[in-house]
Amino acid sequence: GSTTDTLHLSAAANEVFDLGPDATLCGTAGIALDAGNDGISWLWSTGATSQTVVVDEPGTYWVDVADERGCYVSDSVTVSADSQPPVLTCPADTMGYIAVGGSTLFFSLSPPSVSDACPYALTNDFNNSANASGTYPIGSTMVTWTATDENGLTSTCTTTVAVSTNVGLGAVDEDSDVRVHPNPGSGLYYLSFGSTYSGTVLVEVVNAFGATVVQRRMPAHQGSMQVLDLSPYAAGIYHLQVTSERGQRYWKLVVER
Repeated sequence: GSTTDTLHLSAAANEVFDLGPDATLCGTAGIALDAGNDGISWLWSTGATSQTVVVDEPGTYWVDVADERGCYVSDSVTVSADSQPPVLTCPADTMGYIAVGGSTLFFSLSPPSVSDACPYALTNDFNNSANASGTYPIGSTMVTWTATDENGLTSTCTTTVAVSTNVGLGAVDEDSDVRVHPNPGSGLYYLSFGSTYSGTVLVEVVNAFGATVVQRRMPAHQGSMQVLDLSPYAAGIYHLQVTSERGQRYWKLVVER
């Protein structure tokens, strides 16, 4: 007699294997490449047979991974040397005003924006730190920022901080598309905006001691008029700053009683 049986064969599904994105060498530590623990054997282009390898030279590295069925998957990754210095963008130049007799003014400065493929250190030559906020003297101070990445590549940019004792009544900024009136005034001021403004602006008022007394956003489209109320504050010279997509504009405000 005879017997029969049936054997069903099916193809194993393809495994999804990914070494990860291409990488950049930073410093001297090298980069660890990991083929994962789903296989039972590994063969790297370097000749290594471990699950992970550490590479410290530019190049394209591949690995073959075998599973318990004898199936192989492979992937490669490109490791590049860092040849580009950090991209550094400094904050805009700024200006402040102090009363006659004053000698310094405190500024709170934003740090530059920095992008780089590797970790970096940021310093400035005003106070040798990553934060240039501080007390600035009368006149113009140029602050130079330096970003240095782990490979020693550097970039610099500058911000100018100006401190003035000019207390004349004229506008500091001759922006014809913004009117501030009356100036001098007794505390209530009106800001009107022309056709080059849209959306909202940030309005800040700083007193002669460098303290911000008003900070708020307000609409700034053509034909709009906004009220700025300084009546709760003492008579004197104030510094008005309007920040928009166009940049920063400055005016001196005189409060008289």
